[in-house]
Amino acid sequence: MGHTGGAIVEQKTIVDDSMLPAAEELAKLKDVKPELVDWVMTRAEKEQDARIDFNKKRVKLANKELNGTIWVNVASLIFAFFIVVGGMAATLWALREGMTVAGTIFAGTTLVGAAALFTRIPKNTSKKN
Repeated sequence: MGHTGGAIVEQKTIVDDSMLPAAEELAKLKDVKPELVDWVMTRAEKEQDARIDFNKKRVKLANKELNGTIWVNVASLIFAFFIVVGGMAATLWALREGMTVAGTIFAGTTLVGAAALFTRIPKNTSKKN
């Protein structure tokens, strides 16, 4: 069964421990120049903060896109409802004016068109097993 709507968010996390040397290396750096350990620790913290900030922004962007998609879907349903109601009102008017063939054809076209819109398969779906 294929995916027919909504959004899929996939987040990959790559762990890179090379920013912080091993404890033995830090001890050697401290022997050479004590300020280097503080500098390395500060850099590692800044790198981690940047990664967290990047991930927060990425999730916020995905949520914004999903909310936009939901709004478009709801608006589409509302507009489709009013189009169908308008079509049926036009059909009623045609039938009351004595245009039974035209009214019947218009009603059938409106209902078949609405059914086709609601049952169509999106073109951008892909089958995944």
